[in-house]
Amino acid sequence: MNSEVSQEPQRLTDSPADIDVSNYISAGDRLLFPASNNPDKQAGITAFAAGDWAAAVSKLEAAFKIDRTDPETLIYLNNARVNSAEAIKIAAVVPVSDSLSAATEILRGIAQAQDEAIKAGVPLKVVIADDGNDETRAKAIAQKFVKDINILAVIGHGSSKTSLAVAPIYSENQIVAIAPTSTSTELAKLPKRADGINYIFRTAPSDQFSGTALARYILNDLKKNTAAVFYNSQSSYSKSLQTTFSTTLVLEGGQVVAEVDLSQPNAASRVAGIAADVLVLLPDSDTIKSVIEIARLNQNRLPVIGGDAMYNTDLLKRAEQVCRGQ
Repeated sequence: MNSEVSQEPQRLTDSPADIDVSNYISAGDRLLFPASNNPDKQAGITAFAAGDWAAAVSKLEAAFKIDRTDPETLIYLNNARVNSAEAIKIAAVVPVSDSLSAATEILRGIAQAQDEAIKAGVPLKVVIADDGNDETRAKAIAQKFVKDINILAVIGHGSSKTSLAVAPIYSENQIVAIAPTSTSTELAKLPKRADGINYIFRTAPSDQFSGTALARYILNDLKKNTAAVFYNSQSSYSKSLQTTFSTTLVLEGGQVVAEVDLSQPNAASRVAGIAADVLVLLPDSDTIKSVIEIARLNQNRLPVIGGDAMYNTDLLKRAEQVCRGQ
């Protein structure tokens, strides 16, 4: 065993403004998700904030029995169970106030993993943060986390734009960050540290993979050749997916007959006059609502395919209703 004592690396910060984000961060002492009709959950949070761990566990167990699909409740419950200072501490950053559905799905996986770890004897504590899919808030949250020497790693952030915004902060301060749903090809182009060590990772395939797959699906499965692409030029995710898709489609024999920028006014209305075989919708979270208007104006005229931002149950249900004229 090496007898030399390892020292905690110094953590530096260079974020633009010192923003108070305490109301967007919780290990169990405040509600981040919208209030529900579950008084046991609120009682558990109140007990957690007071440091009454036994009461917190009791109330949160009761709350979880009422709604076993609520990941916030399960995480707070397990945090109360492992309240000791010796617990391993990580953070999870999700866009609660921007996309409740996406935040819930991401946290369900994290809550399950934490629950399994604790049952296996690993005292894992998860701190939840809501960055609202906002780059400024995300940076402020990252700044707060890198100052906490007890946080060993971060799962987040939810979107490509927020992940790209905070990557330098985590990397410079030697905090591992794993983005669960960020797919932009720009993440692979981040500047390398002088020591060559990488601290930024992701679990989802990059847009290079997804864009290529979409293009080949149109050409080889749908047997179509022309596509009209709707995307947001202001989004790293949407732009990188559009670039990969369009490049692959053209190189492999297809044609992009229109590229419509959803960041421009009345972009959805362009669908009515487009002559293409397929509509390709590649919105980001800021322009996702335009999908409904495009579906309405399309009137089932052209087949529609989309990027992974459209993997949203509520969105797809609403789009289906619109396509049926409901």
